[in-house]
Amino acid sequence: MNPTLPFQSPWRLPLHLLRRIASVALMMLGLVGIVAAPTTVSAIDQKMMREAKNRPELVLITATRTRPAPPQTKLASGVLVHPRVVLTAAHVVDGADRWELLFPYATPQSLTRETTQAVQYPGYERGDPDGDLAVLILPQPIDVGGQLPTLHRGPLLRLDQKMILTGRVERGTPSMTKLFSATSEIIPFPGRANLYGGFPRTAQPGDSGGPVTDALNPQTIIGVISGYQPWNRRAVAMDAIMPLGKKSTAWIESQFPESRK
Repeated sequence: MNPTLPFQSPWRLPLHLLRRIASVALMMLGLVGIVAAPTTVSAIDQKMMREAKNRPELVLITATRTRPAPPQTKLASGVLVHPRVVLTAAHVVDGADRWELLFPYATPQSLTRETTQAVQYPGYERGDPDGDLAVLILPQPIDVGGQLPTLHRGPLLRLDQKMILTGRVERGTPSMTKLFSATSEIIPFPGRANLYGGFPRTAQPGDSGGPVTDALNPQTIIGVISGYQPWNRRAVAMDAIMPLGKKSTAWIESQFPESRK
């Protein structure tokens, strides 16, 4: 069994993970007898995806910029962490002024809500996955019929630890009624010690803002999907994940309505 290493230098990876990364790189270069395939024909298509049923806290988000006309929309994902607070990515709320929310797995039936109130994580810069967090504030509390997840407030998790990424896209097609989960492993994100990389890459456009949970404790959110790093000559394709920790979790909880009184 390979030891689990601290989340630090990019080249200190478990041997089996290095072999897997090298194998993917060789496949994409066509050096193992397989023709190099487009990005969409890779781990994204072959990953073990499953519908994220029995998770009433999950949210499908439609973000709309109403002005200037005509209105423009984008699809994203999120998770309810308080009866009035949805956690998502900052770039999901950036530029929008209205958000329609669908809770497809709420019980006894799916629920819809709408809000015009959003708060971005302090210091977020457009296009940067570091700090890519935001919350949507609902006008009234919502009961989705299940226990809400907890937020990780400890140090960064260790390399090789498995995590579960959840979003609305299945093999390139955003769903309007479902969310899907896939398992990935934590690897270093190139040049950014305070971000998680996820290998193999599973995130696709529309998954942004979706929750990342600890595979050993699925009720604990450890991060939010920010996007992905495409394959290039310097790095394999990987998910880009904004981790939760003491500082970010404290900020999220400070946005809970009772904390703002």
